[in-house]
Amino acid sequence: MNTKQKIAVVAIAGATVLTGLYGVSSAKAATTTTSLPPMIQGIAEKFGLNKDEVQKYVTEERTEQREVRQAEREKALTDKLSEAVKAGKITEAQKSAILAKHEEIQAKRAEYINLSRDEKRAKMQEFRTEMQNYLKSQGIDESIMPAPQGPRGGGMGMGAGMHRGQ
Repeated sequence: MNTKQKIAVVAIAGATVLTGLYGVSSAKAATTTTSLPPMIQGIAEKFGLNKDEVQKYVTEERTEQREVRQAEREKALTDKLSEAVKAGKITEAQKSAILAKHEEIQAKRAEYINLSRDEKRAKMQEFRTEMQNYLKSQGIDESIMPAPQGPRGGGMGMGAGMHRGQ
């Protein structure tokens, strides 16, 4: 195996593991901005790779995976709202208004990138409450919204949406 193949194999394995551990290590990473995460240092040292290249690759993979998950969530929201329009639960205008409100809330997310884990949770709860209040003010049943996804949202077969009778 040549060096480029080693880098690719190690980086893919590292990215997979790091993605799973991202939530656990994010609080620590926020406090130690000058050093590389221990796993990346270990991979680079063990396989004689450039630490900066490994870090760059892992960062790119995380960003790409985050974008893919975001696109999937956006599609799920649009699909769910389209179903609600077809079923007569909401109008096309309400669907457009919900999507606009959702975009407005998503734009605010950039403001809390560097917050602590607890502060991020508090912000997410604020956003949830804001959306719930918006739906309520428009006379829209919040059950038309997709259930939260992912490990913190209850997705992956963990009973997502059961609290809404889905």
